[in-house]
Amino acid sequence: MPLGKRFWAVTPDERQSIEALFADRELHAAITHLQSRDASEEVEVVDVAYWMKGCSSLGRLRYAVMLQVGEGADQSLCLVDIKEATAAIAPRSTEAVMPRDNAARVVAGAQALSPHLGDRMVAARLMDRAVVIRELMPQDLKLEIDALVDDEATQLASYLAGVVGLAHRRQMDPDTLARWHAGSPSWPERVRARSMRRRGCGPASSS
Repeated sequence: MPLGKRFWAVTPDERQSIEALFADRELHAAITHLQSRDASEEVEVVDVAYWMKGCSSLGRLRYAVMLQVGEGADQSLCLVDIKEATAAIAPRSTEAVMPRDNAARVVAGAQALSPHLGDRMVAARLMDRAVVIRELMPQDLKLEIDALVDDEATQLASYLAGVVGLAHRRQMDPDTLARWHAGSPSWPERVRARSMRRRGCGPASSS
């Protein structure tokens, strides 16, 4: 890892704990599965660094780990992110079935909202803290919103609102869904109306 502003050296205890984590049979199987390898393949920690990804990383566990899967000419490398999972801030329904472990809750939410991402995430324990482990892929990079023009940003907001809306819809029972549809405009109508108000093409918002 290129140590510097974003990647910091870890202590011997941190390195030992992370190596022990990936030696765990269940996590070992998950890593080999992500790499389309047999569970008997070797998984070795090549390098590890503390990842100062942003303000949310401060005071919490956050590591970037380079793994080698397999041996010899058939080996492959993969980069994984270890992030401490914290307690949810948003309230939840008392009737909802929710994992008590913070990492398990994050993984369950990701699998419901974006299965392609959630299925590449694993809940684990590191140094007695709940952590989420995921393989980093190019398509996981954050969107550069500043590089978009207004029309592109509006279309992207509409698409992402739809993703979140569909995820919430799956959690509603038929009666709740019917009441919501009866009293609220669809999300595309809301996005279009808001965009027109901002451009001065419609009535001003009352809020």
